[in-house]
Amino acid sequence: MDSATDDDEFYVNTVDSTVDEREEIFTRIPAKVPERGSAVMKIKCKLDTGANANILTLRSFRQIYSNKVTKNNKIVNASFVQQSNTKLIGYSGEPIRHSGSVVFECGKAKLPHKFFLVDTDGPNILGLQGCRALDLIKINCQIQHTKPIKDVQDLQSIYPTQFDQIGNFEGTFHIKIDKDASPVVHPPRKYPVNILKELEGELKRMEQLGVIRKENEPTDWVSSLAFSRKANGKLRICLDPKDLNKVIKRTHHKIPTLEEISHKFSGARYFSKLDAQHGYWAIHLDESSSKLTTFNSPFGRYSFWRNVTNLRLAYEDSAVCPTGLIHAVEKSPVFLVI
Repeated sequence: MDSATDDDEFYVNTVDSTVDEREEIFTRIPAKVPERGSAVMKIKCKLDTGANANILTLRSFRQIYSNKVTKNNKIVNASFVQQSNTKLIGYSGEPIRHSGSVVFECGKAKLPHKFFLVDTDGPNILGLQGCRALDLIKINCQIQHTKPIKDVQDLQSIYPTQFDQIGNFEGTFHIKIDKDASPVVHPPRKYPVNILKELEGELKRMEQLGVIRKENEPTDWVSSLAFSRKANGKLRICLDPKDLNKVIKRTHHKIPTLEEISHKFSGARYFSKLDAQHGYWAIHLDESSSKLTTFNSPFGRYSFWRNVTNLRLAYEDSAVCPTGLIHAVEKSPVFLVI
């Protein structure tokens, strides 16, 4: 054996005496080995990215060179085996004895790879450098810069399109009324002159958003327009459907109370409060239901394309959609305040 003066230390993640291949990754590496001419052999190795060195067991070495290993596992007549002072250290910190090293030309490019000869019942090991050189693994590293979310403004800057639009639940909702109900048409109301311009502007905005539309066809039901002031001073336009509400058939969805679900919060660590923007408007009405919501205004008749507050069913059905959506998240009890 040739002597070597290198005093390197290499760490080997594991050299197991028993192997469960179901939890390991193995491959057969084509290798041209010394003293075997042009023959290419397939060496089965475990891919171990935690190892800094390659390991060839004496068992595998004997299969390749049956006449160069004695019964006592001594290597003889193998000048291509280089004696080395390199220290192999296992993951536990204990040294691993080896009998020198051999160089095999591996892969299609026939790149030289050094294997240390170790007497073990474990598998052959291809370390990190060998795995990368033979293109058996790819390391994907991405640098991500995350900014902590401290307030609502941070959320708005990260998701700018999620706070200026109306939500959309799938499908449309149908309003059912008593079949013997007599339609009611309210006459137009009079409104203070000083709010007409503001009222017209809000109606135009709602029309542009697709919440209401101009109604030019005759409709059996016509309600009055109602409005209130929001906390920010803006107008909130809705219906005054006092006659329509009398004949609407309720769906009677059960909305859980806090007392009924409070026990589910036991042990919970995180609590969230979601305030839906125009939550009622997220539910679309079908054509016939839209006609029922027709209302008078100083600027003509309109009908709602989307659900509207003050309807007898609005609270229940506006609550059912987000409740079902949030319940899809495992172990997430929901308490709604609308």
